[in-house]
Amino acid sequence: MATFPMDGHAALRFTGVNLSGAEFGAVPTPGNLGAYGSAYIYPTAAEVNYYMGKGMNTFRLPFRWERMQSTQLGALSAAEVNRMDTFVNYATAQGATVIIEPHNFQRYYPDPGNFQQSAQGLVGSAVPDAALVDFWTKLGDHYKNNGRVIFNLMNEPTTLPTEQLVTTTNQVIAGIRSTGATNIIHVPGNAYTGAHAWTQNYYGTPNSVAMLNVVDPARNIVFEAHQYFDYNSSGTAASGDSNPQIGTTGSPNNTNIGVQRLTGFTNWLRAN
Repeated sequence: MATFPMDGHAALRFTGVNLSGAEFGAVPTPGNLGAYGSAYIYPTAAEVNYYMGKGMNTFRLPFRWERMQSTQLGALSAAEVNRMDTFVNYATAQGATVIIEPHNFQRYYPDPGNFQQSAQGLVGSAVPDAALVDFWTKLGDHYKNNGRVIFNLMNEPTTLPTEQLVTTTNQVIAGIRSTGATNIIHVPGNAYTGAHAWTQNYYGTPNSVAMLNVVDPARNIVFEAHQYFDYNSSGTAASGDSNPQIGTTGSPNNTNIGVQRLTGFTNWLRAN
């Protein structure tokens, strides 16, 4: 995980890792969110110390929306907020940045059998935009006084009209800013926010077109792209396997795969 400067010779501002655990466990269902300590955990101070000792300064903290807010428009869970606070407060006190991120693929209580692409729980259709706006307004208000906390609106939205995603995104940003929060906001695109897919029309309008309509009154957003370097950009193929003609094992390394996958996205950033 890294945020790159426009000047390729400048130092990286953010370098870090994902610290998973809070998003672990079975897909939450109403009344069954999973037990803390067995189904899921939060990262520890020891992990912060270890990675900062390796030169890292940024930690992405995935979690489940349903555990933080078990009913639409309801109060945030005091226990879950306390767990997040324990990690966030420690890490940021050491000078690190923490990116908090609901690992929900733009869904709330989705079908456990198809949780990434489920029509059930999809924000903007099955679940009203107001639910995600309410969630982020409350969480944003909670962390607005800690400038080392970045708000990553959602992990890898997918399988919805891109215009629908933009409509929701603008409402969520407005909700966060209404609290007075000026924190950096990470804005994901559609199609798992893949850099390789940024200019593709997989779900109608490409991210490269639709995301130009994202509005932040504070002008403090970062467009987020994810990229795996295996043959189908899924992160599931064998290491270094980047030849789509051969399949998932034994393919020769393509040493230009990173440049090829990222060029469309980085060109879009420079142009806009």
